[in-house]
Amino acid sequence: MKYHVLTLGCKVNQYESDQVSKQLLAGGFQQSELVEEADLIIINTCSVTHVADRKGRQLIRKTEKANPNAKIIITGCSAENATADLPEVKNGLFIKKNDLAEKIDELFGAKPNHGLVLEERKSRKFILIQNGCNYFCSYCIIPYVRNNIYSVSPNDIRIQITHALKLGVKEFVLTGINLGTYNYQEKNLLALLKDITSIPGEYRIRLSSIEPNLVSEDLLEFIDATPKIAPHLHIPLQGGSNALLNAMKRRYKLEDYLTLLDNIDKLHRNVSVTADLIIGFPTETKEDIESTLKLLSSGKFMNFHLFAYSPRKGTPAFDIKPTFSSKQKKARMSESLAAAKENKTKYLKQFIGETSTVLIEEQKGDYQYGYSENYFKVRIPKPDGSILNQFVDCKLVSIFETDNTIGLEGALI
Repeated sequence: MKYHVLTLGCKVNQYESDQVSKQLLAGGFQQSELVEEADLIIINTCSVTHVADRKGRQLIRKTEKANPNAKIIITGCSAENATADLPEVKNGLFIKKNDLAEKIDELFGAKPNHGLVLEERKSRKFILIQNGCNYFCSYCIIPYVRNNIYSVSPNDIRIQITHALKLGVKEFVLTGINLGTYNYQEKNLLALLKDITSIPGEYRIRLSSIEPNLVSEDLLEFIDATPKIAPHLHIPLQGGSNALLNAMKRRYKLEDYLTLLDNIDKLHRNVSVTADLIIGFPTETKEDIESTLKLLSSGKFMNFHLFAYSPRKGTPAFDIKPTFSSKQKKARMSESLAAAKENKTKYLKQFIGETSTVLIEEQKGDYQYGYSENYFKVRIPKPDGSILNQFVDCKLVSIFETDNTIGLEGALI
């Protein structure tokens, strides 16, 4: 039998889809590149916004139309949070993600993958170290659908990394729903990092995302002193003013976040920062959006992930009536996107003339592409020999923009 996995949403969803794929491979399935040729299709949905829910519904309909004879398993956050809104599928089955591995075993004889089986050879690998969240920010549905909070043992993480290194993996992205809360038998995230960076080999560790209140001085000092940790932190901000942060039930004030940025600036390494921001939260005022736009243009961040606020039924913010029209919300989003784009271009210009270590991951046309240690995209003219899946030193020479991506052009040293 052939299978195909479709994934929406976050890095944790991607990791969980990879685990399902390994389970099916170990159970004798073959991976199909095409939806149309699969006997079994897994759709791993996301419910972080109403747009994510809509994409899930569209993907389900599109998949059933493309392959009406396939068995379709629908799982993920929409399958737990918005099942009633999902379309009915003739050969479909809704399964909660916590039950997915056991259900696949029951239906197809593919046992849950607790060992190290066939791995796809990739440059970058996601390692799930933590799952679940109990922060209950006022806008967020995730704590309600991912309330099984746990941390993975350091030994299991070491085994995964050691095994993947033998297959040529060069970068490991530590992922979790609330990564900074990692705690396994009183061993926190910093202790884990000290443990796994002692593994011999040529590789780097990247943190996927960490809440600002969980970025300790000790953690910053370790990142500063440890070349194997990528000098990039994704630190969600979400609100651009104290009024917004308070309404969102975030666990810090704006001045706390700005102090953290100042502390990062004082490090010896040039550690880049990216952040999430929600535009159009229902209590957002003119003063709030002005404060947000000021941050977007501050030059303190390399990049932003901007999200239009999406009401999630069951969250405290769901019943708050917006203080602005949908037209104003759209205009604020457009202005914010433009400011963020301009900010990124200005930020990247500081690297022109500098040398950066880039992990080359793919080839498109006359260029090979990869990410720097600071997590901006770099492209270099295709060399005579292949340098895919290699760390290379590049001199950064200019800005490029293509396919909605802004990055830096590099020349091999």
